[in-house]
Amino acid sequence: MKIKLFILLLLLPNIFLYAQDTLKTVTIKGQMPMIELQADKIILHTENSIIAPGETALDLLRKAPGVIADNEGNISIMGKNGTTIYINGRQLYLRGKDLAEILKNTPATQIAQIEIIMHPGAKYDAAGNAGIINLQFKKNKSDGINGGINIGNTFGVYPKYNSGFSLNYRNKKLNAYTNYNVGIGNYDAYTSMLRTITDTIFDQQANIRVYNRTHNLFTGMDYTFNSKQSAGIMITGLSTDKQMWTAASTNIIERATHQADRILLGHSFSDNKRKSLSTNLNYRYASNGKEWNIDADLAIYNTNGNQLQPNIYFKPNTQMPVDSNIYRMYTPASIYLYSIKTDYEKQFKKSKLGFGAKSSVVQTDNNFSQADIIQQQELPDSARSNHFRYTENINALYVSWQQRIKGVLLQAGLRAEQTNSKGNSKGFQYQHNRFENYDSTFYLHYLKLFPSIALTFNKQPNSQWSINYNYRIDRPAYKDLNPFEFKLDDYTYQKGNIHLKPQYTHSVSVSWLYHKDLLLMADVSHTKDIFTTVTDTTQQSHTFIIKDNLARKNQASLTVSYHHRFHWYEIFVNTGAYYAVYQGDDGIGRRISLQSTTVNCNLRQRFLLGHDWQAELVVSWSSPSILQAYFQSKSLGSADGSIRKNWAHGKVSAGITVRDIFNTLTTHLSSNFAGQEIIAMNKEESRQLSVNLSYHFGNNQVKPARQRNSGVTEEDKRTK
Repeated sequence: MKIKLFILLLLLPNIFLYAQDTLKTVTIKGQMPMIELQADKIILHTENSIIAPGETALDLLRKAPGVIADNEGNISIMGKNGTTIYINGRQLYLRGKDLAEILKNTPATQIAQIEIIMHPGAKYDAAGNAGIINLQFKKNKSDGINGGINIGNTFGVYPKYNSGFSLNYRNKKLNAYTNYNVGIGNYDAYTSMLRTITDTIFDQQANIRVYNRTHNLFTGMDYTFNSKQSAGIMITGLSTDKQMWTAASTNIIERATHQADRILLGHSFSDNKRKSLSTNLNYRYASNGKEWNIDADLAIYNTNGNQLQPNIYFKPNTQMPVDSNIYRMYTPASIYLYSIKTDYEKQFKKSKLGFGAKSSVVQTDNNFSQADIIQQQELPDSARSNHFRYTENINALYVSWQQRIKGVLLQAGLRAEQTNSKGNSKGFQYQHNRFENYDSTFYLHYLKLFPSIALTFNKQPNSQWSINYNYRIDRPAYKDLNPFEFKLDDYTYQKGNIHLKPQYTHSVSVSWLYHKDLLLMADVSHTKDIFTTVTDTTQQSHTFIIKDNLARKNQASLTVSYHHRFHWYEIFVNTGAYYAVYQGDDGIGRRISLQSTTVNCNLRQRFLLGHDWQAELVVSWSSPSILQAYFQSKSLGSADGSIRKNWAHGKVSAGITVRDIFNTLTTHLSSNFAGQEIIAMNKEESRQLSVNLSYHFGNNQVKPARQRNSGVTEEDKRTK
């Protein structure tokens, strides 16, 4: 396959201005520690971690305190879903599998630190129930030119390859930067699922191989006109090429006799390509304690999917097919996002006033078509095709205030967001034993207020407190609103839900930082209309995968983080305990009332071996938990190890990393809901060995690109 250029602009602005006046940073003199603890956030200095070479941004997130991230792009903080991802202060506008692909193909060696902020202020979009994770790329500190080259190979079931370079130039007026990475490789996975639906059992096993090719490039420049004014442009692009081969076998068993009635073989192939381009223009004026920013954004996303899905039926112990259904599906889609925002701040002696506005428009167009393949000829099937359009406009105003009073910092804000949306789905639905034409249009209009307040107490440097409250929203992904039934196989369908509502979360947290080493965080939250994935059986022997709202989720969590460094040894321990109660009632036989206590532990140990040799060991464990409100998972654990050697004062570095040394990362799930019992297992290619080499050249103290935040933030992550 021809290599497709994949442009990913990653260097983005830091927008955490409200946190600048919060608690003092806890640092350790000498070399910056791997873990930096603050009362309002946790910072991981991943550039000081030898586990970073050979790993990806997704790997780093999995090791961050209080963070859980899976391969599907679902990321939670303190047990709460709905995390917004930023890179250098600008939101990464992807979600789900697309977000996971970007994080998997972003080398960890380019990331300087990870910031975890659970209670963003009114200046930020109200979206993201769990808060913000900001990935800060490596920065530079004086005029000149510098760059770096990284090369890596990973060996598992299949080999993978990654490489890239970065280049930055800055003088008194101009700062220009470019960063490019490429990742190519095959990935292996195995899944099994045992579904019991009324009188039928479906016993399915599938071997999956995924080929993924990604190229990412970010580029931009900032120009300073004078001491008061500056402007900049950033261009972000994305192109991915992904093929997936699935060899699935399903035994269809009569429950009464436990004898196989038929065997379904499905050797499917899918080819998915995604391209995107986004541009941010920014102007900044600052003078005499006043600052004004304006951002204009345009983002365009295009995807093109092509899937071949054969369904061949056999009688047990025979090799002659008794029936077959072969389909080809085409899924082109486009998304356009427009945004403009402005922010103003006025600094007083002991206080700060801020206010601003934002308006964004999103337009999506999804055209699904299916064809039956009969005697190697494709026959279009309009009865199973669909065209879905969706338009959304969000307008926002906010005001914020900061006040210092004798060692206490008060931060308060209020954000108002008005949402106007329209969706239209055209196609056919199976009703009354036949396919009927339908044209479904829905409208949504609502206005919500989102308050936030924070108190920080830092009179005593060795004992600091922070109390936070905020109210946040998560809106549905655009495609989850499309009511069309997409066939995954002859017995499994996926469809959206036009009645899917946003989920809202009230959250209160208390943080205590003691003696620079120990951080305790307690959090209580209430989420209304929480998103969940339902596997339903509205028709006998057919499973429908649907996004729905559960009535509520109440959760209490406690996280303990401890970090200490000796002369040759450094340790960081992070433990989180989460108690959650899920409740909902969808009708007779569809009531949910589940309680879950989950414990996550992460132990990182670093050893300084002398002569520029370092080693690191990371052990992680998670107890059984509840996922998506309906699925119960078993415990998970893994161990990673790394060793690294530096030369030429750190300009040259080589490292070896072994992930999941004992090959223990296997996911086990079970569910019993609405007359359907599910037992599932998923094993991905988790045990891998990576070898990496990096070289840095030029002035290593070049200043970073000017930090600023884009206007297109929450909208893009919902593109999925």
